[in-house]
Amino acid sequence: MRSDETSDETANPAKIAKAVNRVRLTAVAAALVAAVAGTASIGWWFLREDGAVEPQTSALEEDRAPQAADPLGGLPEDTRSRLTDPVPDRPDLFKLVYGGHPRDLCSAFNRVGVPMSAWTPDPLKEGGWQCSSDLIAVGEENGEAKQSTIFVNLRGGAEDRLDFLRIKMNGDNPDTLGEIKAATRDVLDQVAGRYGWEWPQSLYDAISRAGSAEMSIRGAEIKVRRERSDLVNDGTDVVRLNVVIDFPDGAGSARGDDFSPFEWEKGGEWEKCGRETPKE
Repeated sequence: MRSDETSDETANPAKIAKAVNRVRLTAVAAALVAAVAGTASIGWWFLREDGAVEPQTSALEEDRAPQAADPLGGLPEDTRSRLTDPVPDRPDLFKLVYGGHPRDLCSAFNRVGVPMSAWTPDPLKEGGWQCSSDLIAVGEENGEAKQSTIFVNLRGGAEDRLDFLRIKMNGDNPDTLGEIKAATRDVLDQVAGRYGWEWPQSLYDAISRAGSAEMSIRGAEIKVRRERSDLVNDGTDVVRLNVVIDFPDGAGSARGDDFSPFEWEKGGEWEKCGRETPKE
């Protein structure tokens, strides 16, 4: 029994060696196949059949993405030009208009000591409306019984429309010139508060130096004019100043109803909407 076991043990190493060799050969062959496949894969990635470098992924995606159709491609050339022209048909200024009722602004001046009349039809202009103050005394009289005054007037082309503001500053008493200037600024601040904006500093500067100036802000035209003392027989130390503000038209000058329709709208959908075709 022992001799048989010894015979099997001496035979096993030869068999094992053969098996190991077969495994090694198989592994080497597999490695060679893998190396050849890897080399071919790398070559395909970097080089196409024509020898050109393979494009990046983003470029491939662009090549494969379908071209989007031009949404304006079916329109005539002149129509496309008009639709894509960056210049508006009727350019207009940005305007900030008074959104409240003018009578509210008339009442607001009471807070700064300038009582106004009610907002009523203008007796001097048909269809117009207005409110105004009397000559409101500001400060004390001087030794010559002269006293500075302020006058305020609001006007509009309709009951709910404000077009015009005038402040007249009469510095008959030079000693109270600072007080009359402050009263003028208070009136302007009430207007600014109602509009929700700020007046340019140049307006307040013109009042402070009692000089003439012109400026624009958000469509409003502002003029400050000092009256010549030699024309009204005043002394050179008497200051009379007019502050006039012309407010922009709230409707604007470029309403949509005024735009000309396209050719395909004329005589068709335009009339169905209840609109008349504007005349060219």
